Amino acid sequence: MFTKQRKSNIMYGLLALLFSLVLFFNANGSTLQNSLITPSAYEETVNDVPIQTIYDSDKYFIQGYQPTVDVKLSSVNRVQLNAEKNSETRNFRVVADLTDLDVGTHDVLLEIQDMSNSVTGKIDSRIFTVTIEKKVTQKFPVELNYSEENLQDGFQLDKIVSEPSEVTVTTGDQTLKDIAKIVADVDALKGATANQTVEAPVYAVDKNGEILQTEIDPQSVEVSVQVSVPEKLVSLYASQQGTKATGISHFDFLLDRTQATISGPQQILDTIESIGVPVDVSDVQKATKKVVTIPTEEGVVATPNQVTVEISPVFIEESSSTRSSSVSTTEESHETAMESGQNVPQTSVKTVPSSEGTISSIEPEITSSFSEETIPEDSTQESSSIIEEQETMGEEQ
Repeated sequence: MFTKQRKSNIMYGLLALLFSLVLFFNANGSTLQNSLITPSAYEETVNDVPIQTIYDSDKYFIQGYQPTVDVKLSSVNRVQLNAEKNSETRNFRVVADLTDLDVGTHDVLLEIQDMSNSVTGKIDSRIFTVTIEKKVTQKFPVELNYSEENLQDGFQLDKIVSEPSEVTVTTGDQTLKDIAKIVADVDALKGATANQTVEAPVYAVDKNGEILQTEIDPQSVEVSVQVSVPEKLVSLYASQQGTKATGISHFDFLLDRTQATISGPQQILDTIESIGVPVDVSDVQKATKKVVTIPTEEGVVATPNQVTVEISPVFIEESSSTRSSSVSTTEESHETAMESGQNVPQTSVKTVPSSEGTISSIEPEITSSFSEETIPEDSTQESSSIIEEQETMGEEQ
């Protein structure tokens, strides 16, 4: 049996335990509830977040630092996490505060600022190393970096210039001493077959060719490249193409120019002496003019690149009648001369084959004036009569 006092002590103990439990749950109830109902946090890594440097940019020039850093983000709110991940909608920034630092090389702790309350961020490497120098500005001429070996065979570089020819360089006073030259790389010579203008970025290098950190205005220059192209004067001739119409013997071609200037790689020009201009006669049945493009090989340009060709068809009947008329006229002249007693060359008619048939041509045969074949019979009889009359008159005397 418990005494009254002992019962009272047990009751006080139970009350104390009850109050203890009430206080415990009151203090940790929200945490326990969150741990039971809150899902695990989402995580994302944002790469190449720009580092914003805070310093007196009018007085100092900074260099030798890493311009970006990676940041790990986590949040239970997926929408807010995506907003901070996107560079266009994020609020946070990574800052390197250099305001209290002087000239020299320093290590600074990076800070995340303006992050959303529902998102936490952690920088992979918070140490930011930077060199601070006094700011200086100076003008430098631009040197063009190119190789004439990139030119095609036979082409020659006549002139290459940049506009502007000098640029303004801003950097630290110590870095300025290391600048050997300002360079612009020119790749325009590769495959260049004509004058051209290209844009080339400029940068500063030291004596070993290492690129130095500088600010250059303008950041690029316009480079004009002038090359001379090998040229050659070649002859032109008409090259008949297609099938001629029925009744046409052949065609006469008249080009408005018989020469053209071609330009291109020297090794190709050396193989060209003349160019045949293709003239299609398939649809030609009367005198026609055509403008024809002068054909060239790849990489070769003709100046001018076109030629006007006058095409005159010669018909078979017209060709035969012309020759027949010539034969008749010659025969008539021969007979007239014979009647007048003149000594004339005889002609013979020969048959000459042509591409479409046979045509007649006249070839004179020149004979001696003393040949019996060239003395007409009437003239001989007349001479004999004159001699007989002279003998009779002598006898009468």
